[in-house]
Order: sequence, then C-alpha cells, then structure tokens
Amino acid sequence: MKRLSFPTKGRYRNMFQNALFVGWGEPVRGREQVATKVFGEWVEMLGSWKTKGSIESFTPVFLTPRGGELAGFFLITGNAAKLNELATGEEIRRATMRAELIVERFGVITAITGDEVGKQMALFSSMSAELAK
Repeated sequence: MKRLSFPTKGRYRNMFQNALFVGWGEPVRGREQVATKVFGEWVEMLGSWKTKGSIESFTPVFLTPRGGELAGFFLITGNAAKLNELATGEEIRRATMRAELIVERFGVITAITGDEVGKQMALFSSMSAELAK
C-alpha cells in the first residue's frame, strides 16, 4: 500500500480526513518474531498517543485468511489536523520504516469515517451535479 496524498494548496486539504488506516500484509518469512515485536511497538505508540489525547481511538484488526494481500490493519481516529501532524512526524516515519522492513505491503493511508462520510458524499453529489450540467 502507498500513502495517498492530496494537494497541499487550498483550504480543502485534510478537511474531511479524520482517520488513518494502517494496513499490512504477511510478515516476511523467517521474520515473524520480529514482526510481532514491531506490532507491539505500534500498539505502544498508539496507546501513548491516545493517553496524550493526540488521537481519539485506535482499533487493531486481524483479517481471516482469504487469499488477499491485506492481513490486518489499525483504524486510528481523531482530529484531522492532529492526525496530519502525527502522520508526517518523525515517530510514525520511524515506526513505518521498521514495519516496512519486516512486513509485506505495509502502508499508512488517510481515511474518512463517521459523520465526515456524509460531508464527503454531499460534496461528491454537489460536484457531480455541477459537472452533469
């Protein structure tokens, strides 16, 4: 997975993005124990962010085997500005690099959840109606 990026100009950047999706595939063969350690580091980092109030919540999810590339993910929610700051900070960059070295298809992606989905859909409806004219 690759990090999605949006234009840095304009007032709409990060307007609706109130979540981070951190996804991963299978551990690199022979590195399973290290992958477990790095997973624990992520849980500690996210727990620390929650305790500090930097994020609202995080949910770790493991997916059942089904032949796909995604084995699991963290869904991290919070204030868009705080999440953007965290997503571009040194701590997550180091944690991401460590994970990329021992887990296949690791990535951090901005996401939209909750009430913000309705706002995004309203914007989409408005823009598609405008362009249909």
